[in-house]
Amino acid sequence: MGNQQRELAVNLFMAGVEAAEPESITKQAVVSHHAALDHGPITIIAIGKASIPMMRGALDALGEREVARSIAVTNRENWVSIDGVDVFPAGHPVPDTEGAVASQKIMETVASLTSDDVLLFLISGGTSAMLPAPAGELTLQDEVAATEVLLASGAPIDAVNRVRSRLSKVKGGGLSRLAGETPIVTLMLSDVPGDVPAIIGSGPTITSTVSDEEIALTIRDYNLEARLDAAVMSHLRRSTADEETKIGPRHAEVIGSNKISLNAVCAAARKLGIHVEVVSDWLEGDVQEAADKFAASAQQCDRWPSILVAGGETTVQLVGDGKGGRNQELALRFAASTDDIVVPWVFLSGGTDGRDGPTDAAGGLVDHTTLSRLGQEHAEKALANNDAYHALLSCGDLLITGGTGTNVADLQILVLGSINADTL
Repeated sequence: MGNQQRELAVNLFMAGVEAAEPESITKQAVVSHHAALDHGPITIIAIGKASIPMMRGALDALGEREVARSIAVTNRENWVSIDGVDVFPAGHPVPDTEGAVASQKIMETVASLTSDDVLLFLISGGTSAMLPAPAGELTLQDEVAATEVLLASGAPIDAVNRVRSRLSKVKGGGLSRLAGETPIVTLMLSDVPGDVPAIIGSGPTITSTVSDEEIALTIRDYNLEARLDAAVMSHLRRSTADEETKIGPRHAEVIGSNKISLNAVCAAARKLGIHVEVVSDWLEGDVQEAADKFAASAQQCDRWPSILVAGGETTVQLVGDGKGGRNQELALRFAASTDDIVVPWVFLSGGTDGRDGPTDAAGGLVDHTTLSRLGQEHAEKALANNDAYHALLSCGDLLITGGTGTNVADLQILVLGSINADTL
């Protein structure tokens, strides 16, 4: 029974991942934007964890159309070569010098375009980290240090990206301004709440909607002033008024998102005849609060079998020096604090990119026996040290998928009650 519950949870998770399969949805989107792209020689720039399959989808859709230049930037785990494409590796989740080299090449390329060209810009999760270009007098090390502080602050990804957009020459519409009158079509895989284009990848080609007040509130709410370097704080306090720049046509579309993937999970479960409830269509905040929310929903459920699902991106307050990611810690916290569910259960929390934090795991896959197999004391020590990875590894409860080539944030799936083998 436990194996059947686990198999179902993984199958549903992969249905969500497949709904954000980058190559096919990019190909379809490029075809649908044929009129906007039919302007002149096309330059394609793809950035993020899904940049390789997005680039392939775009090239396939364009067929014999003239492509003047194509550049892809992705994390090292997803790096592969593509004929005719300059493919750069870049650091994630923290920027690095290779990402800075790629950013410089992109800025030079965009600046060379004219109103007779057209830019196809493809964004997926991880873009903010992979496109470092410190603004003003800031250095790459300033941007690296600020990113580390932001990621450890407990701030949600939309707040993190608002701040990151202020620290960069290319984010917050920087590339759009640099492109000037060149027409731009931007296609996005979203990993942020609300799928706001200006927040996805920190909005390199989208006019910034981030206000000084939002920056000030984020700094206050997450006590960032005490942790960010003086140079970074000085830059954030400066006026953001930009000189008016004449720009060409801009088209932007979200072609894949957490919401789309969450809907795919629900559809796959209902197709099997299983009752489904959505706990949250964007689960955010502290991982313990998220675990408690799922536990409360499970205790209120009186129909079995049932599938409880959520999508989003939680946060972890780092207090220890262990290894893990938000999905692994959420899964372990759920297992460690859930003792009132009256039916056998399996809980999965995973990143749709297949990489949770700086680990080889996508997340955690725990069940009603995890705590007894691991031991309460072991679990508590692991959580106190933010060491969910080793705890889950020791009891075989890591979710390992390998890199998926996409990224639309996280999915959580709770299977309640027995599952018949015929159902699968």
